[in-house]
Amino acid sequence: MQMTTSNIVNAERLTAEAFALVTSLLEERGNTLSGPHEAALEQLMRLFAGYAAGTTGGRVAFPLPTGMGKTTGVVAFIAAMHRLGYRVPVAVAASRVQALISLRQELLALGVPEEDIGIAHRDQSAEVPSTGCRPEDGRLVQLVTHARVRMGQDYLGLFQQFCGQPRALLVYDETMFRSDAFAFSARAVRAAVAGLAAFAEGKPELAAVVDYLQGAARAIRERLEEASRLRQPAGLPLEFPDLPDDVRALWKSLLGRCARPREDVEVLQQLLEVSQLPLQVLAMPGGGGAVALRAAVSDQLENVVILDASAPVRELVALDPSVRLYRPMPENLKSFEDVEVRQLLAAGGRTAMEQSYSESRSETARAAREVVAIVADELARDRSRCFLLFTFKRSSLRALDMQASLRAALKDAGIDPEERVQTTTGPRARFNFLHWGQHEGINGFEFCETVILAGVLHRAHLDIAAAIRGQRGDLASPTPHELVAKVIKSEVAHCVYQAASRGACRRVDQGRAKAMRLWLIHYDPDLKESLEAVMPRACWSLLEPRFLKASTLGRRGSEMRGRILEALRALPEEALKVSTRALKKQMGLETTEAVKKAFTRALQSLELQAHGWRLDGKSLVRGAAAYGFGES
Repeated sequence: MQMTTSNIVNAERLTAEAFALVTSLLEERGNTLSGPHEAALEQLMRLFAGYAAGTTGGRVAFPLPTGMGKTTGVVAFIAAMHRLGYRVPVAVAASRVQALISLRQELLALGVPEEDIGIAHRDQSAEVPSTGCRPEDGRLVQLVTHARVRMGQDYLGLFQQFCGQPRALLVYDETMFRSDAFAFSARAVRAAVAGLAAFAEGKPELAAVVDYLQGAARAIRERLEEASRLRQPAGLPLEFPDLPDDVRALWKSLLGRCARPREDVEVLQQLLEVSQLPLQVLAMPGGGGAVALRAAVSDQLENVVILDASAPVRELVALDPSVRLYRPMPENLKSFEDVEVRQLLAAGGRTAMEQSYSESRSETARAAREVVAIVADELARDRSRCFLLFTFKRSSLRALDMQASLRAALKDAGIDPEERVQTTTGPRARFNFLHWGQHEGINGFEFCETVILAGVLHRAHLDIAAAIRGQRGDLASPTPHELVAKVIKSEVAHCVYQAASRGACRRVDQGRAKAMRLWLIHYDPDLKESLEAVMPRACWSLLEPRFLKASTLGRRGSEMRGRILEALRALPEEALKVSTRALKKQMGLETTEAVKKAFTRALQSLELQAHGWRLDGKSLVRGAAAYGFGES
């Protein structure tokens, strides 16, 4: 059947048809839409229609909040085109195969012909088989996984064109990263290679792989020492020697059969993937290491709408010059005034949680006791509540399973972790567990009115430095500490928002998120400010933990940052530079080691450029002077 050319598409008519359909679908499912909610959905339909009509182009991130109908909007837009007789080829990408299958079912229910819908995946167990991944297998409406899109040119013909005609639009669910960013800490590489060398003892056939890897680890270490000495903000380039085909094949086969911890195997697997790519060695807090980039999303994909609820708080989105954030969005779109956030001021990163869980038997570990106490308090107030608990993945290095430890702790406290209760949507598990990595793209837990984050995912400095360079598409792009710290902070906010949005607050009624209580363990009281853009009006409480060691870093750091800024503002305008020693003296700080560390941490976490200063070695320089401009 002949394709519809863009000049025939009536964008206004398509917008009206799609908007009427999306609102009716949401209302049929029990949603009551507010005025701003309707306005945002109409803007999304108009944006889609602009691409179909050829009047809009480029890559746009549309920050519709979670639970407000983005998937339904995609379905309504495609179904509206079918009803109007517009045969405009489009593609939709999601992270999980099941999400694509659900979308396909909704399209079929609205009359889109099955022969017009393609679904490409490699999951042999999926209830709907793949229609093929080759370009010639493409359909008018092509559903693909993120993995296919992120394979560069390999599958581009499947979702970029159809019957020789460019697809008008690719709708991409969640954040789209333009590059695959790899980060290898020198310490992790050294440990993984040492473990492999021990495994290979007495196996001379493995000597070539071990020799190559030991040379790689040594090259990273030596280059890192040089980068630290030279204080190069962009790092130093590094290339590994050519990898012979027989050594590559042996290395690949070895990864599937060596009895090493999962973390070691992942490091060695990724090293194999990038061994022939340019690398950059960076000195970072925690020791530094090497980073590499690999093009993921093809630059030929020009027309993309990215449905990303986290975009307003996620700095990595803003760092991609190929993507513009859709503005303005309607105000008062989703209020969290019925959501209580209770933040326990304690260290909640993976290391802190693992130390707590492994310091004694799981049933008496402090982190487990903290969570059990929260659960007991919640049940005392409301026996009908269901819980969603987030933990870290099982660690093979420490042989520690936090979820299993938590289940055991609940059981020992007389709370049945397997209990099922009757809810308004039928019988459900009272306790539902997810791990970090499952905080996006998974739904079905909206019946949980209490969400507990037993720790919060923190990405490492080196990992973030690699991601920043990946978004910029420049391996040698400088990644100063204050930028890395800013992005780390925003990634924490993104993770908390997405995890919370798996629970009851995902649902919205007349512009208000459903009532929910969110508990989280995180040391930084500034998290509330970071989340204000996506969780406005949430009722926030900062609490002391009962069993975990209370963190003073957040409060002390906030106070110290304020004192630093106050001291900088007190400097005369002609003072273009001040040493950190002089600043500390001006502030009247004690000379104890603890105070020195608090000052350093506070200084590093400040966005100095926003206040007209820049850190240069052990001095602070005013913005103009930092770029070589003094007084005229």
